[in-house]
Amino acid sequence: MNYNSNAPMKWKKSLIKYMLLRAYRLSSSFNFFQSEVGKIRDMFLLNSYPSHLIEETLRNFTSHHNIDENGFKCDNVDKTGQDEALDSTSEAKVADLESKKIYFKIPFFGRPSRTFQKRIQDQLRGYDLDVRAAFTTTKVSSYFCLKSQPSVLFKAGVVYRFTCTRDESISYIGETRRQFYVRITDHCTGRDKKSAVFNHIYNCNECQNVDISKSFDILQSCDMSNICTMEAILIAKHRPKLNIQLGPGNGTMVSLSLYGG
Repeated sequence: MNYNSNAPMKWKKSLIKYMLLRAYRLSSSFNFFQSEVGKIRDMFLLNSYPSHLIEETLRNFTSHHNIDENGFKCDNVDKTGQDEALDSTSEAKVADLESKKIYFKIPFFGRPSRTFQKRIQDQLRGYDLDVRAAFTTTKVSSYFCLKSQPSVLFKAGVVYRFTCTRDESISYIGETRRQFYVRITDHCTGRDKKSAVFNHIYNCNECQNVDISKSFDILQSCDMSNICTMEAILIAKHRPKLNIQLGPGNGTMVSLSLYGG
């Protein structure tokens, strides 16, 4: 979590404490702990955390856990028996306190959210209710896309249509398993010698003087397994005039494979 993110300050401080506690529990010696602290410090500095906040949290943590070079974790070992004896009592008290707390969610927007939290708590305090706020945050990506959408020209596995710039009744429907712009290039450069679209563009002055890619649009994105079927269905629906090289059915018929036992 970056320090400049729109989140409660308590979360940011707790994150530092969590990382320190994790390092403390996993370190078998004071030197290992110091090494982990150095990595934690660098990580939070790279995420714009103020150095004074990191150092203050570190001082409070080491003081609370009695961490020093002499007798690292020794005090905790001596207290193990006492802690085990108090476990059942402590857990019962914590469970009882938690059962009396009432949490409600508030979207976090900075100061307005904290003001609203305090107002709700003040209103309900007279009813002997322990009301706590649970702040929730929303990622920026939920408001708008952080990445530019790629052009449709890079799509593959599509059924497309070409429409003449001069006469919209003249069109062609085809399919391609390659990227869309590659198939457009085939039509426009004559790479496909049998292309009815190339022949039309060659004889149409209007189509030659415009951005020809705008004359192509995608009708349907398909799986490779049913792309020919979808092409045939759309040809039958729109009856494009330039689909003359596909036989007497104008491309509306596809082979049906039957598998017998």
